Amino acid sequence: MPDLIATIKAARNTPAGFAFGFGKTPDSHALIADPHRAGNKLFDDLKRDGMNKGFWGQVQIDGGTAFFTCEGGQSNRVEAALKEWAHWVRPPFKVAVKEPDAGDDKSKAASQTPVQPDPKDTQNAKDMRSTHRDGESEEEDDDDKGPFSTALLVKCLAAARKREIPFAFGYGKTPDLNLLLLHRRYEWERLVKLVRAENHAAKGAGGMVSVTGSLATFACAAKPPSDLRKALLRYFKEHELAVKVRVLGPDNTEFDDDEETAVLDEGADKKRLEAIRVTLETLADPLRALTKAHPDRAALFQTLFRDCVAAMRSQNADAAEPLLRRLQAEGAAAIDDTAERAAEAPKAWSFADEWEPAAKAWRQAVASIEHQLSSLRTALLNSEDDDLEDIADFGLASITESYRDDLMDLVNQVSIDPDAVKRETVGAMRALISGFRELLRSSPRVAACDDNPFGVAMALRETLEGAMDKIEAALSVVGSTVR
Repeated sequence: MPDLIATIKAARNTPAGFAFGFGKTPDSHALIADPHRAGNKLFDDLKRDGMNKGFWGQVQIDGGTAFFTCEGGQSNRVEAALKEWAHWVRPPFKVAVKEPDAGDDKSKAASQTPVQPDPKDTQNAKDMRSTHRDGESEEEDDDDKGPFSTALLVKCLAAARKREIPFAFGYGKTPDLNLLLLHRRYEWERLVKLVRAENHAAKGAGGMVSVTGSLATFACAAKPPSDLRKALLRYFKEHELAVKVRVLGPDNTEFDDDEETAVLDEGADKKRLEAIRVTLETLADPLRALTKAHPDRAALFQTLFRDCVAAMRSQNADAAEPLLRRLQAEGAAAIDDTAERAAEAPKAWSFADEWEPAAKAWRQAVASIEHQLSSLRTALLNSEDDDLEDIADFGLASITESYRDDLMDLVNQVSIDPDAVKRETVGAMRALISGFRELLRSSPRVAACDDNPFGVAMALRETLEGAMDKIEAALSVVGSTVR
């Protein structure tokens, strides 16, 4: 299968066929393209990979935007699906949806969620684009043609050097959907309504902003969210603006969240990218073996591996991590298929007979705790408590530290060829299990999750230790046969 990004970028004079398949989660969706095949034929490939729902059509690049024309399938989900894909992959072009046989004026950006705001708020948005103060140019009607454009934001920040101006900030469902709106003439209450109409913000802040040097001071009319400063710093960084942020409450109390979490920690991103690089190197040889054993999945493995490497080299850990997780999941599924095929033919006893049930039990245990943690995260987010929401966003993901992923890597490595397992690998796995057990028994966070007061059924320790019992039992059978 041709490289996806390169195929789309090359589709300038002649469109390429494309197909989109829905996975169980946004990061497991699949988009493929080929300049020599029709979209419906490409979708047949996705159906063979188990993706029965999706859509297909043609894609063509125009300037810096890729226009997708849907020709069949679930056309009502095209815009939202492409938006999710662009969020995970971060392609080097904008994404838009074009209606069949329609002109460019009917195209609409897929990176914007369609909303049906209050008519009054819609009229306000139109007013922002068309009105201006005496003696001032229509700065709202800038190149980006919108009140949320970067160009307008820069001009409003410049105006805030002379006097305070109103602002409104709204949190989207994900950080990339957050919106900041400044205006020299509209009151902040009106801006809040406009932001909510645009991204359906559930929480946010409003007030006045002033700028001194590179420092923007946001004086909030009500108590601001605890992570407002961090969210504003992220917003400015995404718009490539070197702006420092200060947040004040209604009584001029400064809300200065922890520097280690407020400022985007580039050191943490480097550690994440290094971990991704090491994992990819570990997976390289097993994936080659799986590609030979499963030629029908070779294209999928190659695409995921290549896209993950590209995201890593672009320093985009947020895009690389979900691709790596899917690559690991697809590899694990192929390993299970290999074991099932081998089980159909009678053979002499081998370590694989003991190992495969234990490996499968471990993967099921990991899937179970992922579900448990997801249920707990939902309960925390629904609590409407900022501290609990912070725990949901930043605390649950690290509860098992690196033990779960490290042990999964070794399990997958052994599963490629159980009978060729080496003594060093067995020793490393036993050491990991010992450390993991100690963490599960001593960690107050694990205990707090298992005994949570939100009515969510949790059994992290029991689930994981039960699976590790089976792995250790399998390893004990190997005995002195390992090399």
